[in-house]
Amino acid sequence: NGSFARRLAKLLDEGDAIWVHDYHLIPLARALRDMGFSNRMGFFLHVPWPPADVASGLPAYEELLRSFAAYDVIGFQTELDAENFLGCIETCGAGRALGNGWCEAFGRRFRVGTFPISIDTSAFAEEARVAEEKRKADEEALKHYKAYDGLPPLPGSAPGADKTPDAVDAARPAFVKAVLAVD
Repeated sequence: NGSFARRLAKLLDEGDAIWVHDYHLIPLARALRDMGFSNRMGFFLHVPWPPADVASGLPAYEELLRSFAAYDVIGFQTELDAENFLGCIETCGAGRALGNGWCEAFGRRFRVGTFPISIDTSAFAEEARVAEEKRKADEEALKHYKAYDGLPPLPGSAPGADKTPDAVDAARPAFVKAVLAVD
């Protein structure tokens, strides 16, 4: 990020706004601030931000938070990500949330907000919920099958009935085929 900041510095004018995307460039604003730049700088994180108990295990955790604080605005995909970030700032004792999206940490005041872009987060969450319901229903349905010789019984058949793969596949409901094919 230092090398990137030095190259960018040659191109910057005093009034330029800088908008940075994604985790590999988190330290960029701090590098520019250390070089004396006071331009408005914003950052958007496209990946989820974990809660403090998880994030605190990251290498150079406090330095990472200090780098975030060099931005004037920090954007996250979801409210939970923004809340997790603010929780990290407060838990490590670096600063505090001031309300209305403002935060103070490491001697700087900046905004933290939610700006869902790139994906429809509500639709994505609904898709995940529906998939989980289907997975649970499929798992429950499989509990009703008992194995004989390693293959589920054919509906309506007695133990010892024809259990060749073709006979079992023909009698198995479609969802069971899909689930068993994944195994």
